[in-house]
Amino acid sequence: MIPVWKWFPPRKKRPPKRISVSAVQDKPLVKLVDSIIADAIRMGASDIHFETYEKRIRVRFRHDGDLREMAPLPYKYRAAIVSR
Repeated sequence: MIPVWKWFPPRKKRPPKRISVSAVQDKPLVKLVDSIIADAIRMGASDIHFETYEKRIRVRFRHDGDLREMAPLPYKYRAAIVSR
């Protein structure tokens, strides 16, 4: 009987794919999320809330205990925004 490990040759390990920081920062959604964070800092917000609904993402900042609503974002960008 042939040992199982001989059936499948060992896989060659590939080096991890390198992604440059500038390539990531050039993407429009990354710039959008960065600008949302920058706006929150400029306003002195303590929290940023992203609330997903069926057709939009609601963005709100907490400033002095009040939630201030910002411009809504399209729902199709939900996964990219959440991962960022």
